[in-house]
Amino acid sequence: MGDPLTAEDTYTFLVNWLERFPEYKARALYIAGESYVGHYVPQLAATILAHNNNTGVMLNLKGILVGNPLLDVEKNKRRRYEYLWNHGVISDEVWADISSHCSFNGSSYGGMCHEAISKSYYTHRDLDMYNIYSPTCITS
Repeated sequence: MGDPLTAEDTYTFLVNWLERFPEYKARALYIAGESYVGHYVPQLAATILAHNNNTGVMLNLKGILVGNPLLDVEKNKRRRYEYLWNHGVISDEVWADISSHCSFNGSSYGGMCHEAISKSYYTHRDLDMYNIYSPTCITS
């Protein structure tokens, strides 16, 4: 179940789609995405390559691309605050508190970590986290 099943299901979809539209069979196939597809894309690529070696069906996989992949949730959390600090959204003091009090290793966050993260929240709560330079839209 989970991601490996998703890769198999997607592979099955691609094979069936190419059977229906054979004019695309020889075209190069590139798989791309962002965020959680940091898991899906490599697994789908591995599934395609395994089937290409073991079946008569050949998908012309040429490459993969993942942008801003979510590979490790805890590292991603740490990098979010590091990014805000690097871009001047949170102060040196708040970043120092976060980096010294938060382990980002999957364990629960202690009181001092929670307090440090809470300080950072008040400085960026109105930002678009995907585009910190975009105008803030506040409706009241």
